[in-house]
Amino acid sequence: MTKHDAIKQHYSMQGLLEKIKAGLALREKTPDNVEPSDLAMVDEFHVRGRDATLDLFRTLKIKPGDQVLDVGSGLGGPARVAFNQFAANVTGIDLSDVYTEVGNELNRWLNISDRIRLIQGNALDLPFDSATFDSCYSLHVSMNIEDKAGLYSGICRVLKPGAKLGIYDILKSENEELLFPVPWADDNSTSFLASPEELGVLLSNAGFQLESMEDDSQKCLSWMKRAREKNNKAGGAPPLGLHTILGPSAPDRVRNLVKNISAGTARVAQIIARKV
Repeated sequence: MTKHDAIKQHYSMQGLLEKIKAGLALREKTPDNVEPSDLAMVDEFHVRGRDATLDLFRTLKIKPGDQVLDVGSGLGGPARVAFNQFAANVTGIDLSDVYTEVGNELNRWLNISDRIRLIQGNALDLPFDSATFDSCYSLHVSMNIEDKAGLYSGICRVLKPGAKLGIYDILKSENEELLFPVPWADDNSTSFLASPEELGVLLSNAGFQLESMEDDSQKCLSWMKRAREKNNKAGGAPPLGLHTILGPSAPDRVRNLVKNISAGTARVAQIIARKV
């Protein structure tokens, strides 16, 4: 199995749409009355969830009517936030056909398919014309992409001059090995973290000027601690959450992520760069 196939398989849980329906039913929700907020715990597959999404979009300064590219769009949660709260038109691309199919179905439930388009594809081969998008964002995606030079060069190509790229990603902090498994990988064969210094060079070489890089690690640790305490108080995980996507291994993966961030072998950062 190639690395590409292994990564795609990692994000290809079968029966995902039915699991989401079942989780919604426990909250007396159906496809006919579901709201975007009902999906937030499952469709924003990154640390700090909706809070991180909003922080990134506000810093990126997404405007009404903008044509925005979501690289690694997953189930489309951030894309729905960009539309619902910032009135942007969003095109998302994701390697997982399962995520793309489920995400488009969620958009149909919410009657917003005309404003959000999710397509299955490779982030290293973006099927868009040059200078198409007003901005681009990527949340917890590049950890699985070895060819980051190709990733950022491709994104730069499809952005308009002066457009901004917003990244919310997990970076490596030390040379020590990570504890596995983690939410994005079973082992280091499909995990490719960059250091902050490496990321700065990659963005510069791709045609971007780095505007900001903020370490979000302590916020993330606090957020995960609160989530754990809330689940313990409730007697278990909520109907929808990371366990819906990751399955039974979710607790171990999240615990290892917390240990990696706490130990300083990984960090979470928000990055803003502008195409020059």
